[in-house]
Amino acid sequence: MSEHVILLNSGKTDAYCHLVKFVSGDRVDVITERKYTPLYPHDANLHYVHDIADVTEVLDVARKLDSSSPITAASLNREYDCEASESIPGIVANIDLPVQTGRLVDISTIDELSSVDGFISADLAPVGTCFSEPLNSSSATGVVYIQLYHDTELAEVLRQLKSRYHAAYES
Repeated sequence: MSEHVILLNSGKTDAYCHLVKFVSGDRVDVITERKYTPLYPHDANLHYVHDIADVTEVLDVARKLDSSSPITAASLNREYDCEASESIPGIVANIDLPVQTGRLVDISTIDELSSVDGFISADLAPVGTCFSEPLNSSSATGVVYIQLYHDTELAEVLRQLKSRYHAAYES
């Protein structure tokens, strides 16, 4: 079975850009509002709703796309059978890196962070990125992806990450 993903997205294209690193872009369908079109690459498979908060409208579009897909079926609360991928065994943790308001003038490199146990990859904000209020649970200077074999490893990984990560800002 080839992977097929339906992403419900309100213009936060970081999610789309990260997803297509793991699933071919032609296998990703994005449900969004027309006003967000310019934020996506020109070859993204976009499908539109008038109001992304309208669950009925979103489900109608999802059903038209592919109601047999495991991810779609799960989102529509249907029965499905799906085999887990063994490409990365264990647990994959997505760790958001802390952020504060201001212009980012320095940040750890991926090379510096790669020595953390279980490191898979990282997406970091470039120097020059400006962060402003309100900061929320989606605000981060980056995300580090870590492979764990057991959840008890997380505390040590966080200690390592804390000792290797740095960021500096100017107002």
